[in-house]
Amino acid sequence: MSIDILFTEGLPSNCACPVCDQALRAPIITACGHNFCKCCITTKNGPVPCPVCQTEIAVDSLKADKSKHRQVQALIVQCPYFYYGCEWTGPLKDLKASDKSTVQKHLTDEPIKHLMYLCDQVTELKGIHMMLQTENNAMDERYEELMKSTVTAAKMYGAQMVWRIENVRQKINDAKSGARPIIHSEPFVSGRHGYKFIASACLFGDGKYRGKFLSVYLTLVRGKYDPLLEWPFALVVSITLLDQNPDPSKRCDISYRIDPRKIREKTEFLERPLLDKNGSFGAQTFCRLEIMENYIEDDVMFLQIEIGESIDGEDDNGIPEEQLDLFAQKPPCTPDVHSVMSLPLVSTPREDGRLPTAIKMPDERLASPLSVKKILPSRDSMSELPPLPVTTDGLPSVSTTSTRPHSMRLSKNAVAPMPDPSPYVVSEKSEISEIAEEKKSKSKAR
Repeated sequence: MSIDILFTEGLPSNCACPVCDQALRAPIITACGHNFCKCCITTKNGPVPCPVCQTEIAVDSLKADKSKHRQVQALIVQCPYFYYGCEWTGPLKDLKASDKSTVQKHLTDEPIKHLMYLCDQVTELKGIHMMLQTENNAMDERYEELMKSTVTAAKMYGAQMVWRIENVRQKINDAKSGARPIIHSEPFVSGRHGYKFIASACLFGDGKYRGKFLSVYLTLVRGKYDPLLEWPFALVVSITLLDQNPDPSKRCDISYRIDPRKIREKTEFLERPLLDKNGSFGAQTFCRLEIMENYIEDDVMFLQIEIGESIDGEDDNGIPEEQLDLFAQKPPCTPDVHSVMSLPLVSTPREDGRLPTAIKMPDERLASPLSVKKILPSRDSMSELPPLPVTTDGLPSVSTTSTRPHSMRLSKNAVAPMPDPSPYVVSEKSEISEIAEEKKSKSKAR
């Protein structure tokens, strides 16, 4: 049985073995006068040097030191259960067992008392464990309450808006005929006291992509709390076309992320609105009209706008770092229409925090999948399109009719890319001039 021996006054140096630093066990003495434990030194294999003075110890020169043995056995020690409350002290010889089949004298005399000491310690530890468990349960309950409060607050004041677009078929027909080419959402804010926006959508496309792509734009409008906010606006905006599949595990939303830091003309679009609203910016080629059809259920479509900080681990465009070489930014096209940055059109499961590099088509018969291509430099070609009328809801239409289409310069082995799905911005200049032209044409008609 191994027991830690506690000496009341410490172990004297002349009673300690120089080899093992423990109390001498069956001490022996050498010819040079040094004491060692019998098991710590041996001359069975021939003479050995003394560990202390390096004097050669001859074979059979080691002798038992009985006086040193009595000195060690007379040292006063404490009970091994001293730390548990036992106050017994006595000579080491009383603690040593005379027979291997029996335990030490003191331990044999009072085993129940020692067990009681241990029982008290176990009970105390159990009490501490129960107290910690109670505290952990209270923390878990508090965490659940905070999570519920956070979810509730996010629903009430969160920086997002879900735009429910009803009578989609009729609105698509109105956009196709030109009666109402663009629709607007109700004003919404990025937080309880945040930035104020209006979202707009061209359900039959806009500009040169009319009849091909769904276009979605955002407009900063003048709000009550603008003096308290930081300008220019620099938060990341995510626009998502929500899938209405009854099975949530099979939903595949189409997301588009805009980083306002990539918009160079911040005064026109992102600075604090001086008039009722700024110029519009967004995605002119959000998704193909054929794909949009798969997201319409019961003549209803949902667009979600989320406003938040930039996501860590991705570059400013939301593109994984290892794929940066696949995308290149386009230079500005004209003073009125600007291509802000180049982002891939993506389809990603809801609640997924990353952006894949290719779109998963809902119906392969309607369109072929997009592939990731390097966007090539472009050059301008002159083209003018007629302006769009003022919308029936009283808001000026967001037009891109002054867009100059790009003709792509292809290298020898390059493949012509898909239309650029980069965020698209429209200035106030083009809107004002187009409205003036519209009023002039109406007055002439009368």
